Amino acid sequence: MRLHVSFLAVLLLSAQAEVHGKVAPLSLSELGRRSDVIVVARVTRIVSNDPLDPQSPRYATATVIQVWKGNPDHTVEFLASPTWACDIADAALQERVLLFLDRDEHRPHGYVIAFAGRGRMPLREVKGKVYVTVWSDVVLPDGIPVIPGPEPKYEFIVSVEVRVIREALGKQGKRPAA
Repeated sequence: MRLHVSFLAVLLLSAQAEVHGKVAPLSLSELGRRSDVIVVARVTRIVSNDPLDPQSPRYATATVIQVWKGNPDHTVEFLASPTWACDIADAALQERVLLFLDRDEHRPHGYVIAFAGRGRMPLREVKGKVYVTVWSDVVLPDGIPVIPGPEPKYEFIVSVEVRVIREALGKQGKRPAA
């Protein structure tokens, strides 16, 4: 009997070691629907709870340029650190970014980046047009034109014109506030 219990314990532990986290794909419209706030903003400040500890959570403050959904203040503060293995939450100082944000249940006036960090879509200019950077986990509507992302070797990251993203979100039922 002890042998069977020991064998089962070893089997369960080895199976547990093989478990991997994964982010399931989510449509752009569903990301927009689920987010509490959608803004175009510029990151103006990034702070860490403990600057000497690289694992310490970082928080970013961004000045809101446009509100697409919700009623945020003139600035938004959000967690700019991952909370689990597949979370890519981050921020870069002075970046312009499209942010899909959810309220942070631990900080009454703060937010977290929606969809395990994939709700952070940095902006860049290409040939006079402004594009957002989108991970492939965010499923775009059929027919949306894309160009390679900022680093073409990462084929799972593409860029889409901001105007096109805004129009696609507007088609999901009710148009986000201007």
